[in-house]
Amino acid sequence: MLTHENLRTNTDSIVEYLELTSEDRVGLVLPFYYVYGGSVMHTHVAVGGSLAMLGSLAFPIRVAEGLARHRCTGFSGVPSTFARLLALKSLRDHDLSTIRYLTQAGAAMSKEMAARVCTAFPKARLFVMYGQTEASARLSYLPPDRIVDKAGSVGFGIPGVELKVRDPEGRECAPGETGEVVARGANITSGYFNNPEATRRFIREDGLHTADLGYFDEDGFLFLVGRESEMIKSGAHRIAPKEIEEVIENAPGVAACAVVGRPDELLGQVPVAFIVPSPDSAPPARQDVLRHCRDKLSRFKIPKEMHFVDDLPKTANGKLLRRALRERLTAQGPTG
Repeated sequence: MLTHENLRTNTDSIVEYLELTSEDRVGLVLPFYYVYGGSVMHTHVAVGGSLAMLGSLAFPIRVAEGLARHRCTGFSGVPSTFARLLALKSLRDHDLSTIRYLTQAGAAMSKEMAARVCTAFPKARLFVMYGQTEASARLSYLPPDRIVDKAGSVGFGIPGVELKVRDPEGRECAPGETGEVVARGANITSGYFNNPEATRRFIREDGLHTADLGYFDEDGFLFLVGRESEMIKSGAHRIAPKEIEEVIENAPGVAACAVVGRPDELLGQVPVAFIVPSPDSAPPARQDVLRHCRDKLSRFKIPKEMHFVDDLPKTANGKLLRRALRERLTAQGPTG
């Protein structure tokens, strides 16, 4: 349940750090029923700005044409949004010089993808952000001028939001120590409609328990490790899929990757990678990807299986559907 006060507070905070004015026009591909899309609408309407409805990323050339035709000053999306746009060979043929800010949220953006976005939009400032529906959209942002030296971070709390990282006993974690991200602020919901059990579980006295795992560095910048529910429990190890995905996505010939745990009789779970080859180069050989992983990852993190696929399952909002991949593996039965 999000109140008017939740939405107003969130809107004011985002307007402040994006420095939005009535002169801004955002190119929108996000649906309004998605809290991120709704937040983009609220912030621009609040300052007297405007929105250009660009349609679906199923037709990226139309999105690029729309950004140029409407002289948009901003563009918002999830990582897959930017991946599809950057894959458009004719992107550089469109005049996108009016775009001054880009916002990204909804899922983690790899360091490599962030660098590619900055290269493709040299005049724009990229805001890497983190949030949840329960926070009316936003919890943190990484200032654009820190995107290089704090690559991989989601920054610090937006104005009015306090973020902590706590261990399972509720103690505040030291810098570098991984725990659950807990948030407090006027933008955070008071609970879930007709679901007191979920409200007690996630909305506690010390704030919103996000179920996201992360850590602060010595400078107070937040780095996310992954969702507690996504962690792969392999033997005595807990493996964050995000780490493996970032390594594989940086391998030659790879466009995207998703890693999930496969049931295993001996270890409980083992990591399995689903890989989308890049359309602009020859498909990578399995052995080349394995060799790349061996150079970058601990042995227990190297995927035990690799499946090359045309695309990854996603929601209408562009978020990865790990559940669909896990169900595919579960249907095949455990290994070992």
